[in-house]
Amino acid sequence: MKQQLVIILLVSLLMFSASSFARHDLADKLEREGQIMTLEEILQIANKEHSGRILEAELETRKGHYIYQIDILDNEGVVWELEYDAANGQLITKERD
Repeated sequence: MKQQLVIILLVSLLMFSASSFARHDLADKLEREGQIMTLEEILQIANKEHSGRILEAELETRKGHYIYQIDILDNEGVVWELEYDAANGQLITKERD
C-alpha cells in the first residue's frame, strides 16, 4: 500500500512538472510572436501599482484572452491580487486578498 502511494505521488509530480513546462513553452512562444508582454514587463507595471514583494505570478487563459495574475505583498503587509491583460499590460482587476 505504501509503495503504491509513493508511485502515485511520483506520477502526479511528473504530470504537474510536464504541464508546467508546457505552459512555460507556450508563454515563451507568445512573447516571441509579440502576442503578450513579457513577465518582466508586467512585473515592472505591477510594482508601480503596488511596490512590495512578488509572491506569485501566473499566465492564465480566460475566454481566449491571456491574463497575468500577480500576487504582491506590499510594504504594509497587505497581499494584493492584480490581473493584467497580457497583450497590453492594462490593469483588469485589483483585489485585496
